[in-house]
Amino acid sequence: MKVELKKIKELNTGAFTAELWIDGNLAAGVDDDGRGGAYRYRWADRMHGKSDLESRFKAWIEAQPSVGYPFTFQRATPDIWVAAEIDRMELKRKCARNTLIRLVGDGPEQYRSFTPAWKFTPTVAEQIRKDYGTDLLEIVNERYTDPTRRVARASRRATVNNEGFTSCCDAMTTYSGSVECCKGCWEEVITEEIK
Repeated sequence: MKVELKKIKELNTGAFTAELWIDGNLAAGVDDDGRGGAYRYRWADRMHGKSDLESRFKAWIEAQPSVGYPFTFQRATPDIWVAAEIDRMELKRKCARNTLIRLVGDGPEQYRSFTPAWKFTPTVAEQIRKDYGTDLLEIVNERYTDPTRRVARASRRATVNNEGFTSCCDAMTTYSGSVECCKGCWEEVITEEIK
């Protein structure tokens, strides 16, 4: 069974609305007003107080392993699963905007970001590993990166033509830390001697 949370809209107060989808079909609207208490589920097939979708979702939740939310492992409940999924999706959004890392001494859900934002690329990952060495526990962005794609991208490098534009995006270059990169896709630029 495929269970997804979509169309999440969050407010700063902790309130949110979302849609729960089961096997590609809208199963329920989920919301919380941010004042404490359980989440509200509005099941699409509820008739006379009963819902087959609710029963299927609860059975699926019971079959899931314990989750580490918040900071302790416990049996999943619908509310804990929804909260953990919202947190996971928010972290993924943050990773799209900046590189996030965990260092020795950081908690399991604590991470550090870079100011100004440092967009994640394989080149940036290499630089971080070199800079932080054994103090680096994790580059959080790699949770959301396909490892096979990461290896393939790491082997690709851009060059600069005679006019000063990159071979990958026909863009100018900039520096990310001490590494020269393409402004368009952030690929590392290899400087070749012009003969």
